[in-house]
Amino acid sequence: MTQTTQVRPLSSEVEEATHLLALYDERVALAKAFAVSDRPTGAMAEAVMAKGAELDARCEAFRRKHYPRRYRVLAVQGMVFSVSFTGRTSPIYDGQVS
Repeated sequence: MTQTTQVRPLSSEVEEATHLLALYDERVALAKAFAVSDRPTGAMAEAVMAKGAELDARCEAFRRKHYPRRYRVLAVQGMVFSVSFTGRTSPIYDGQVS
């Protein structure tokens, strides 16, 4: 009789995914501050773009380390997803430690 076990992400993977979500939250906060500002500046816009570039780079590094056969890894609204070459998404981490 075989016993089914649930596959859980490694602790390092969870830590990295949590960091991706923190970067996403920082990017959203910068974008909101830029959007509601009475006098948005080029520096504010550059900060949003730089944080987005950092998030993209970290997502790519996460993908290469943990999911090399997937096309992309995205961190969006409290969840980290992997995206296949055919466009199917699979949740990796939902922001909760199980």
